[in-house]
Amino acid sequence: KKIITIFILMIMLQNCNSQEKTDLKEIINSENVNPLLKKVIKFTKEDHEIVTKLPFYAFYDQQIENFKFGDIYFENTENSYVKILVNSFSNSNAKVLGIMINEENNPTLAEKLRTYLVSQYGQPKIIEPEPTFKQDNIIFGNSASKWIDTKNNTTIYFYKDYTESNGKQMIGFSLDIISNSAEYPPAIGEALQTTKVVDWYNTRF
Repeated sequence: KKIITIFILMIMLQNCNSQEKTDLKEIINSENVNPLLKKVIKFTKEDHEIVTKLPFYAFYDQQIENFKFGDIYFENTENSYVKILVNSFSNSNAKVLGIMINEENNPTLAEKLRTYLVSQYGQPKIIEPEPTFKQDNIIFGNSASKWIDTKNNTTIYFYKDYTESNGKQMIGFSLDIISNSAEYPPAIGEALQTTKVVDWYNTRF
């Protein structure tokens, strides 16, 4: 009976933890980010994300554990982050246009996430194949894959980065999800000479 009770408590704890996490698959095109922000103790606001040029909310290191992507739970690793791209910081007009997730060195989760993406969206378009250059038994380079999620009207980009630190292999990943219908606010769109966020993103990679 004691073993059964412990097992039940473990399941209940796992369910509670799952329910507390925000599923990033569900918030693209969300009209209100306030409920999301209330769940997380610490975040920052920045006016221009370097690639998309959009304003964003950033959640770093330990705060990344507040999020999941479907069945994938993110872990607190050094230099990890989640960025929620929005069209505005205005409470009356804030809309989620994209999501960026990065973990600098987590090869196990990188492989698990790619397998999950294939299971959900099929085989991707390969932008850059897995690198083959190796020096002192360390792989260097990048790989990149792309999916079009027609059901949720998003484009998904998955990157792996192979580097070295103190003679050890480092494998990090980035997962970027952009709404295909996301449009820039007029001032940004005019500066970039495009209205669609995904069109600008595609010119960067």
